[in-house]
Amino acid sequence: MKMEIGRPLGVARRADFAPMSRIHLDAAYMHPMSLGARQALDRYAEYRMGSSSGEGHDDGAIREQVQRMFATLIGAKPAEIAFVPSTMAGENAVLSALGLSGGKGRVVTDALHFTGSLYLYERLAEHGLDVEVVPARDDRIELTDLAAALEKPTDLVALSSVSNYNGFRHDLEAVCALAHARGALVYADIIQAAGAVPFDVKASGVDFCACATYKWLMGDFGVGFLYARGDRLDRLDPIAFGYRQVSEMIAQPMADPPVLWRARPDATGAFGMGTMASGAVAQLHHSLDDLLRIGVEALARHRETLLTPLRERLVAKGCRILTPEASGSPLLAFVPPGLDTVGARLEAAGIFASVYEDRVRVAPTLFNDLDDIGALVAALFA
Repeated sequence: MKMEIGRPLGVARRADFAPMSRIHLDAAYMHPMSLGARQALDRYAEYRMGSSSGEGHDDGAIREQVQRMFATLIGAKPAEIAFVPSTMAGENAVLSALGLSGGKGRVVTDALHFTGSLYLYERLAEHGLDVEVVPARDDRIELTDLAAALEKPTDLVALSSVSNYNGFRHDLEAVCALAHARGALVYADIIQAAGAVPFDVKASGVDFCACATYKWLMGDFGVGFLYARGDRLDRLDPIAFGYRQVSEMIAQPMADPPVLWRARPDATGAFGMGTMASGAVAQLHHSLDDLLRIGVEALARHRETLLTPLRERLVAKGCRILTPEASGSPLLAFVPPGLDTVGARLEAAGIFASVYEDRVRVAPTLFNDLDDIGALVAALFA
């Protein structure tokens, strides 16, 4: 989806955020809240406090608008989008509705899928689910290895569109074509893709995908989205239910049955539950509008102007780069010399990045510029 308004990125966007005590270089971990999102949250708080200044807030209307915005962002129909509390909640909901949580069926995943998801499949395997994990080779998942795993009849392929570990980005269209040819459906964790890289669910062919909103969507914790392809809904048999799955509900406690209801024929009808983090939805009303106006393509181009020279400088300094080249990934993972002291050096320099025992990960966003990259390199090799 392209709705660019030509507004400069980099330092020009810093005025949209409160002053930060550190150079924030890892939106793949958590994106700072903008001033506009804070104002939306304040308006919601006024509404919840019963203040007259919050009387214009309409939870239902905002929820519907946010649902439409996200659908637009990923090329879906609003009816194919349901709200979920988190990415993991979305993945679990898909597995449950496909009948895979009870230990029957087969799932193929890969070693670069989210670690929390790999834990999920390990536990389901203990309950009888046939799970195969495709190993990573040279920091990527090879399509040929995935094809070999799919020689055995498989119900679902589950993966991260963009790996949070090293930024490896699947060719999701190729994965879906392969899986569908073998009779399998595809679920994608898109938390590191939605709002970060151009992504269209129809072009990819993906059957289900989910994401939380506190990273590239510039939202907050407690609310996410689950996409279910419209022509796959009839293959679902949900076993978790809530009142949001119905379009109409009438209480008649003195009659039999005591409640009348009409099921929704959409993704919310399959996966909707109960109350949600309405404050976070209010923030998204601002953030998704901003994201659509800027354009994900413009954000991806801006980030590439930062990550390309950073990669070159890191290679020149002897770093091992873990993110496959020319992948269009929104993040860069690498192993610098003296990794054990990197955390302290970045902290002293006032730079926020994710430092793990085996790697460093950075993911610049719309307000970062080359000066931030320069400061990072200087701190890494001080």
